[in-house]
Amino acid sequence: MISNKQTKDCIIFFAPAFLQVGCDLVHSLKKQIPNFKLTAICTGGYKTVDYVLKNIDNKLLNVIYNLEQEEKKWVKDSQIDYDYIKSFENKFSIDYFGRVLTADRRVGNGYVTGGLSRPSYLADLSKKNSSTIPFAYIQGGLRLFENIFAERKYSFVFLYVVASSPALLISYFANYHKVTFRCLYHSRINDRNFLDSSPFGSLDLLKKKFLDKNLIIGEKAKKEANKFLINFRQKPVLPDYSSYFLNKRDNILKDFIFYVAYLLIYNLRILLPKVHRQKLTKDKMRHKFFYFKRNFLKLFLNENFSKEIPNLKFVYFPLHVDPEASTMVLSPYHTNQLAVIENLSKSIPSDHVLLVKEHIPMIGFRPRDFYKTIRSFPRVILVSPNFDQFSLISKASYVCSITGTAGLEGLLLRKKVLLISKDTPFSFFKTGLIVESDISKLNQSFVDLKNIEYLDDKSILKYLGIIFDDSFKMNNGLLWEKYDEQPKVEKDTFIAELTKQMNTLIHST
Repeated sequence: MISNKQTKDCIIFFAPAFLQVGCDLVHSLKKQIPNFKLTAICTGGYKTVDYVLKNIDNKLLNVIYNLEQEEKKWVKDSQIDYDYIKSFENKFSIDYFGRVLTADRRVGNGYVTGGLSRPSYLADLSKKNSSTIPFAYIQGGLRLFENIFAERKYSFVFLYVVASSPALLISYFANYHKVTFRCLYHSRINDRNFLDSSPFGSLDLLKKKFLDKNLIIGEKAKKEANKFLINFRQKPVLPDYSSYFLNKRDNILKDFIFYVAYLLIYNLRILLPKVHRQKLTKDKMRHKFFYFKRNFLKLFLNENFSKEIPNLKFVYFPLHVDPEASTMVLSPYHTNQLAVIENLSKSIPSDHVLLVKEHIPMIGFRPRDFYKTIRSFPRVILVSPNFDQFSLISKASYVCSITGTAGLEGLLLRKKVLLISKDTPFSFFKTGLIVESDISKLNQSFVDLKNIEYLDDKSILKYLGIIFDDSFKMNNGLLWEKYDEQPKVEKDTFIAELTKQMNTLIHST
């Protein structure tokens, strides 16, 4: 192992959504930490790798890895060492293999039951060779990251998101080697974000503070928390990231033109120089057709939804985005939402129906017959995604969610909440909610809900106060839109905040 006490070696995960902002972060860290050195893990193929190499001084780089190329090597390995794979149960957790597999919408594609994944050769391979490819893939990932962490003593690992097998494996290795790990997570309040120590979105640092009986929250944060709660109950608003995706508009014509253009270039790639030819892949062509087809089908799906709210008591369950880390990483045993809905419909009080609402960005993304199956369940009503979520929460007897923000919104609006996942970041409240991960026991959960107290405002304000004290503002466009087009002041503020927090953590190691 390379062990230079004068060097602060760090791992940062780069992706198409974290290119320019990632490079800006590295430049900022270098100014604050002269002995900073980077190991870059890149997903997104040559585009990501080339951008990082072009925009980061080679002197800062320990090494750069192209995960797309590494993954191709992993699945070609026919020699699987099952004992080697199993040995990591003692290092990580007994269920690490299933969690890592479920976290990836490609090699774990068979677990994606409530949504359509972008086509990929890894998904095709995994479904065709389900008894070998998952083992070969994860074995390859274990060997790569085992070697990376053996080569250097790292001070810090930063992932902008944990939404794939490689990302989750990195977090496991960081924890095993006692390397400081942070991931960017939304607080689900306005535009406030955290750097959290958990890859599972459970906001462990917030929880630790909340459970501290001697915690003192700053006066400014107290006032912000109180103002937010008053305003939210008068006029509820979605968190910034939800508003961003709901307001995003698709352009079917643009999607079609991009697909046709890429199709022509791909089929004429033999005429291009090798350096450009290797960047054209069949998967990327399939992705462009996938998005065009999805957005086109959206036009014909409205007949699946009820346009009226029944004049009956109901339990409210909003569908989750799928595939997404909110279930695949945070709640890997509940990725089959049809199974959750079926068990809820069997468990709700006898004088209730289950009201299921679609997530607007998922229109066109569900498998064939998904809506038909939901509508076939007794006592289940699938309503239009255009209904106002807060109106449904207010009218519901109870709110149920796997890990979704609707659970927190229900608590803020004085509703009792049933959570399916124990890793939900607000699952530690002592009142107001029931957490039950065993969907065969949901009937008892509704009995318990009836008997528990509502969440008190003191606990809510403490929770909100910690958020306003410890989190920072972030415009979601910095990650999900063209970074160059975002206001300079927002980019500079975001990078400065990340740098400050990471600098503090790195120097504490």
